[in-house]
Amino acid sequence: MYTPHDIYRYIANSVKTSWFLFANVAQESLASDTRVRQVGLTYSIYRLTIAIFLLLASAALSKSTDVSPPSVFELVLVGAYVALSLVLLTLFYLLPKRARHQLLFGFVLDIVVLAFYNNHSPISHLQIALLYMITISASFMLLPLSWTTPLMLFVLSTITYQKTFHNNQDSLSNHDYWLLMICLVAVGFLSWSISQRLTAAEIAIIKHTQELEKLNLLNRTVVKNMVNGVLVIDTDRNIIMLNKSAENLLRLPFDADKCDTPATLTEVARFLAKEHRELLQWYRTIDPEIPATLHYQLTPDHNSLSDRLRINNKPLYSHGQLLIIEDINREQSHAQMMKLASLGELSASIAHEIRNPLGAISQASQLLLETADETDINKEFYEIIFNQTRRVNNIIEDVLSLSRQEAPNQKVIELKSWFGNFVTQHYPKALIDIIAPKPITIYFDPNHLEQIMVNLMNNALRHTIHLFGEADVTIMISKKGETVFIDVIDNGEGVPESDIPMLFNPFFTTSKKGTGLGLYLSQSFSEANNAKIRYLKINDKSCFRLIVLHHNP
Repeated sequence: MYTPHDIYRYIANSVKTSWFLFANVAQESLASDTRVRQVGLTYSIYRLTIAIFLLLASAALSKSTDVSPPSVFELVLVGAYVALSLVLLTLFYLLPKRARHQLLFGFVLDIVVLAFYNNHSPISHLQIALLYMITISASFMLLPLSWTTPLMLFVLSTITYQKTFHNNQDSLSNHDYWLLMICLVAVGFLSWSISQRLTAAEIAIIKHTQELEKLNLLNRTVVKNMVNGVLVIDTDRNIIMLNKSAENLLRLPFDADKCDTPATLTEVARFLAKEHRELLQWYRTIDPEIPATLHYQLTPDHNSLSDRLRINNKPLYSHGQLLIIEDINREQSHAQMMKLASLGELSASIAHEIRNPLGAISQASQLLLETADETDINKEFYEIIFNQTRRVNNIIEDVLSLSRQEAPNQKVIELKSWFGNFVTQHYPKALIDIIAPKPITIYFDPNHLEQIMVNLMNNALRHTIHLFGEADVTIMISKKGETVFIDVIDNGEGVPESDIPMLFNPFFTTSKKGTGLGLYLSQSFSEANNAKIRYLKINDKSCFRLIVLHHNP
């Protein structure tokens, strides 16, 4: 046995299913808060306009002699409607919260005022009833269906009540009555279905926009963290984007993360025109749709890891061009790593073959020295043979130390504590100052760093001049941006200008006892760890500077 409640639920569900079916909507979607605010504000202005119009119409009728003047109730009703419309408009503009509840209250107010005005005004009932359509249309566009359905029934009931109990010459005819009822339902249905389609399109656009924003953020993140530098050029040959690597490689005095406004990008272009005129002219004069390559030499800088760049133009066709900036020194570092790995077996076998006869020569010369007396004229030659065999043995040891190295086993090194232990272990009696104002970390192979510093320290201690009250060697650790400087400074006379270009060449030495491989090995180990050694003068003191990237934990 079905109860009235069951019958009501069945009818309601059937009507709802048919409503959704005819509208071709699977699930109701509410308009966005932004659209509710925009359309709701427009409707509130419309309500105030209609209220003022009704007030002016009532005032005009009160002065007319052709019709009966409006009653006091009608004037009070219209005046109150104007005041409430103004209050609702002000509240809706100032209070964005609970916008749908404010609109629901306004729609109910409109229906009630129109119903009373229809009963007491001499204006045609059909003309007043047509105003219901605007209210129904707005409500179905902005409010949930569960709210607008009672509003629709309220309007239909009001019109039916007026047709039944207030039947006069201005009342609706049966034809007009049924036509109005059908039109109200049709307007509500069309407004709701159009609103659903607009909302679905709006949601799709928002999702698409969010996906584009995610993709754009992902692309920017990838570009920003690329090892190679990137400059994005638009069709007018203006820079619209650059990454951190481009900032470092081109030595730009700007933060690439903040170069996202036309003003800052203009400053970047001005800097390029001043410091990199060749690069600027190159990418502005080449055909942007044809790949091209520029080998670009930077001005030598003791504070920079890179001084040779390869710049490739990648066409973006109708969207501009992409400049990929590659660090040639970094490529050499990778080549150096491969060389270190490949020389091991060959060098070990060669050293083994050389050491056997070399050991026999060294031993024989030592025996000859021991048996020779002071009067032996060959003793000096024996000493030369012995010393030279020792020198050749040192060269073999240096070559083996290079060839035994595999790919760098890089670790995080905190420099201040590392150098404290290093000096204590290797140079406990030397006068060495360590200047490190704050903890600085790098990512480096500890064994490589140790061999580099041993070579640089031995070289500094060998050439320094002992001055009273000063350290023989100073190790200064500093940081500028993302670059770390490790300076080994001595009081020596320094390297002649003519010898500086050959300092890191193999077998180049100014010492009779040196092998000429110390600085070459140190530079090789540095390049294998993406670092560089430079020679410079600091306050008339000789300095070897190890330049390495800072490690951010």
